[in-house]
Amino acid sequence: MPAVACSPMPASAREAAEQLLSIEAYEKCLLEPDEPFELRESLPPRLTEDQRVAIDALRELLDKEIHSWSEAVQREAKGHLDCFTLLRFIEARPAGISAALAMLRDTMKWRASDNRAVNRVFVKHHVQAQSDPFVDAARRHFYAGFIGFDKNNEPIFGERLGKVDLPGLAREGEPLLQCLLDAYVANTEAAFRMVRAASCASGQYVKATFVVDASGSPTSPLPHVSSINTFAGLAPPSYPAATP
Repeated sequence: MPAVACSPMPASAREAAEQLLSIEAYEKCLLEPDEPFELRESLPPRLTEDQRVAIDALRELLDKEIHSWSEAVQREAKGHLDCFTLLRFIEARPAGISAALAMLRDTMKWRASDNRAVNRVFVKHHVQAQSDPFVDAARRHFYAGFIGFDKNNEPIFGERLGKVDLPGLAREGEPLLQCLLDAYVANTEAAFRMVRAASCASGQYVKATFVVDASGSPTSPLPHVSSINTFAGLAPPSYPAATP
């Protein structure tokens, strides 16, 4: 599905992305920590005809079954109906629209589940969040985060794998693992929200870049392969931008 040729993102797109990391945005989220992040396009989205057809087809399938979902899952889904977000699910599942719908359905169930509660996790680990033992532990041990913007005003996130204390993670066990998994979700959610906001503000399809720094990583990660797989397998099923 060919993409529309896009020029560098305007400053308004960068501002929309940066705003999500502000104290004002954090305080707003704090008032309603379970509220889905809903967006409306500020400009007409620049899409090819094939992309428009695919988005319309996905909306049609979604309309036929969304009423059968739980109230919480419906609420979450209705916050993700802007064109560019739907397009991300379509591109993540090239097998077809039914596969895109299946990913969308599973993602919204995961986001709304008590086990994950993604919106609340995002607020808990927001860059402006106040200090507490759980947040402080994540800030000490987590290995990834927002770096800045590239020359096209698209966001860049970095992962410093060498910073991961895998032996310490194995030693501390489940509490620290869950803390870092939540931090990982919050970081991926920040990237997802930033590209969604920038896309809607600019009318262009914005993507984030993830830079992985493996220097200093353990030469023999085999003893910790279970922990590595837990992190590696978290985002792709639930974040279309993280799907190869």
